[in-house]
Amino acid sequence: MILGLVTIKPYKKLNNQFIGTQFFVLGIPLFPLNSYFFIDNNSMQSIEIGIHNGHIIKIYSSILVFILSVLLFIPQFIEIETIFKFLILSIMMGLLVGLFIKYDADSEEEKDLRLKIGQIVGINLLPKEMDIRTSISLKNQFIKTLQIKCNTIKYFNEILDTELYTKNDLALIFIILLYEYRINPNFKNKERMVYFYNKAYGNPFPNILIKH
Repeated sequence: MILGLVTIKPYKKLNNQFIGTQFFVLGIPLFPLNSYFFIDNNSMQSIEIGIHNGHIIKIYSSILVFILSVLLFIPQFIEIETIFKFLILSIMMGLLVGLFIKYDADSEEEKDLRLKIGQIVGINLLPKEMDIRTSISLKNQFIKTLQIKCNTIKYFNEILDTELYTKNDLALIFIILLYEYRINPNFKNKERMVYFYNKAYGNPFPNILIKH
């Protein structure tokens, strides 16, 4: 029997980067402690992202289906025809696959955006998958990178207002604004994010990825 802390992974995997969630385990995962985004699986380099609800749902759903699957074929638990047991099991498996698709599979738009982000900052997780504290921390790191690239100590908005950036900085600016939209999803931040995505990549930002 396993007893202790175990990190279950991978989740939302793309280009060997993925989410893992640490659980306290007593035979089975009992409760989550934190979720991490693994940037490099070989070195186990990761960042805390807060408990990820989608991953929790996937794990607990898998455990529930497994337990019910075992109980269904214990005669003392339920006395029904075997064909009905297989029917119930098939329904449960179908629901589980549906949950995996809903909570684990990225849309093509999400995959494309994650790859774009990963090419620029090395972390391909979308900010919507992490908590606000982590989003703020990463956004500030990316702003410092932009300040170095622009050779200035001006604040981010001043860099935009005075157009100190070059064409090569557009993608990084978009990523900063994507994080800003995660932190504060208002109309102004959405418009700036969409505008700089268009300037950086030459096509409109996917509507499916906009909150409102």
